Amino acid sequence: MNKLKYLIYTATIALLASCADPELGPVVTFETATIGAYVRFVSQDGNAEFDLANPSTSQFSYCVDFVDLQGGELVNEYALDVQFFDNTPFNGDNSVARTNYITETSFSPSPAGNPGTCVTVTLEGVLAAAGLSVDDVSASDQFALYGVVRTSEGAEYSSNNTTATVRGAAFQGFFDLNVNATCPLASDVFVGDYAVTFEGAAGTGYGLPFAEGTYTLSTVAGSSTRRTMDVVYLPAIGGFGPYSFDFDFVCDKADFLGMTAGVGCGMGSLMMGPITDENGFLVSPAVDISDDSQFKLLINEGANTSGCASVSATETTVVFTKL
Repeated sequence: MNKLKYLIYTATIALLASCADPELGPVVTFETATIGAYVRFVSQDGNAEFDLANPSTSQFSYCVDFVDLQGGELVNEYALDVQFFDNTPFNGDNSVARTNYITETSFSPSPAGNPGTCVTVTLEGVLAAAGLSVDDVSASDQFALYGVVRTSEGAEYSSNNTTATVRGAAFQGFFDLNVNATCPLASDVFVGDYAVTFEGAAGTGYGLPFAEGTYTLSTVAGSSTRRTMDVVYLPAIGGFGPYSFDFDFVCDKADFLGMTAGVGCGMGSLMMGPITDENGFLVSPAVDISDDSQFKLLINEGANTSGCASVSATETTVVFTKL
């Protein structure tokens, strides 16, 4: 245990609004960032997910505007491309390379006054763009949307040539978006208090990953199917955290998404993750999403051992029973 230590995280950029003189501190502004134009998030209606049970009506929408050193006036084209990732091998690989979904050249003023647009993304529309039918898509498959702005000066900007600063929270850059094919859930199911226990063998040389007991499950912003709970990691050796323990209900199975700890043995953070097969696909227990009284998750306690000799890969079953 003497090897186990907290990882120290340090901030690399401080946004100091009170500093007007660039020589006084690390102030980041749009004028000093290395970018000519970008897409800025304005609003979104609906979760970024497609409902496989209702393909003809499944959609969400979002609004963006465009920022450059002339208030967005240099932007004359906004393109949205789509790529399909087939993550379910049982029906073949239907993956489709990146292709155009829409291109817009007519914009309206956003609430901030910059030129902007609102886009409705439909399942039928992205299927048509990708040359697919709904039968080619299964739960856990994913569509990736890529935004591109082009200017009257002939320049093109996307997430590939935009700084992380602009894509971060300060500037609200909004280029790309992943959309899962799934079965949306109501916000009042698989939430609340659950008794959480382990089925069969559990734990590593440091003991159980977290204590059995009552935990509160919550929804995750931006997804109707994801849930999370807070756990104190490795309670037998003092406990660390709490950390977010995240999972996803994907139509007929419950996928563990992972938990990253802020502790390790010198080789990154200890991590718990899902169980995967030889092809890298998730191995997950079946679930009935019409009944939230009980479900199971399958987790690997040693997805990243961080060099800790007392941690190794596992196949641990966690049982959730609603109280």
